Amino acid sequence: MQNNNPAWAHDIAYGRSPDQQLVETLANSHGCTWAAASYAGQSAARLQIESGRPIMPIGGFAGSDAFPAPEDFKTKVAAGEICYFVAQEATLGVQPSGSAVASIAKWVADNYSARTIGNTTVYSLIAQD
Repeated sequence: MQNNNPAWAHDIAYGRSPDQQLVETLANSHGCTWAAASYAGQSAARLQIESGRPIMPIGGFAGSDAFPAPEDFKTKVAAGEICYFVAQEATLGVQPSGSAVASIAKWVADNYSARTIGNTTVYSLIAQD
């Protein structure tokens, strides 16, 4: 796993190494309670430590906890509390289709435009970005 094989197991166990461009984008985010939301908890923690901004850990340790509930997430986005959604494709690929993480990721992809920052797919959840 330390050698990123398979990628999803590495990302769950150690967290995905964040791209420097993404870290800078998150560090410079303003006006939101959460600079971003991402999954699993270790990847969110690494983003938070490196950017110095709060990152919402969706799905807990392995991305399989039902936190936050999809409706709660949508409410926070509508209130402008979350600036970005950081996709972690490898981890998402091993989540059950009905999980909170999968539901939230699908809703974001269906309602917001993706862009690539470094090697990471990111969705801006704020209108002014």
